[in-house]
Amino acid sequence: MVTSTLDIWNRALSACRAKGRLSSLTDQSLEREVCEEWYDIILSTVQEAVMWDSCAVTARPALLSERDPNEIWQPGDPEPPYRFLYALPEDYLRARQLSHGEQFHMGFDATRDRRTLSTNVEDAVFSYSKREDDPTRWSAGQILATVYGLAAHIAFPLSGLTAMVQKNVTLANGILEDAQTNNANNSNEPEFAPAPWHVARGAVGLAPPITHVYPLGQRFIAPSVNIALEGTIFPDAIN
Repeated sequence: MVTSTLDIWNRALSACRAKGRLSSLTDQSLEREVCEEWYDIILSTVQEAVMWDSCAVTARPALLSERDPNEIWQPGDPEPPYRFLYALPEDYLRARQLSHGEQFHMGFDATRDRRTLSTNVEDAVFSYSKREDDPTRWSAGQILATVYGLAAHIAFPLSGLTAMVQKNVTLANGILEDAQTNNANNSNEPEFAPAPWHVARGAVGLAPPITHVYPLGQRFIAPSVNIALEGTIFPDAIN
């Protein structure tokens, strides 16, 4: 069954036990207002937290500058001690890694007013997550994490049920945690680090190189609610 944004919103309304449902994304209702208020940040949180197949992109970023190590660092140069500065792609959401796990640094170039990537890799190939707004391209896990994440944030203003807030946060985070573990277990570039005794004996060169993978995004934190309001009669509350 094809899933639309409207389906996501209505499933979230059901998951938080709100009474109303939406017939369109332009309904003049409180349900539509709170879904619209939170949907954008929920989408970004879910898609930054996991390297979903629907969001995965590999590309060659545009080179902005190359630093001569013999010259004094200037604004607009790559972050020290790196040599190359690249522009992040327009559809960039979250970094993953360079093609062979090389070190890199994410930053912001004030001279160009844009986020950038600094590294020592020439002709870098960059893996990252893009923002994917089309739910028809999502996996089942991505859909459910979005539904429960949205439900957690709309639960209290629509139903006044604080239990629905924590329940849906727990469900969303459980899916994200499983997906993050799956990402780590199925990485094409396993991470290695030299054992302490190798370092002490000067045998670091015998160990495989460390693969640099950018941290995944955070999972959901339960939105705060005014507990003093609990018990207030809400228009769409379900007791």
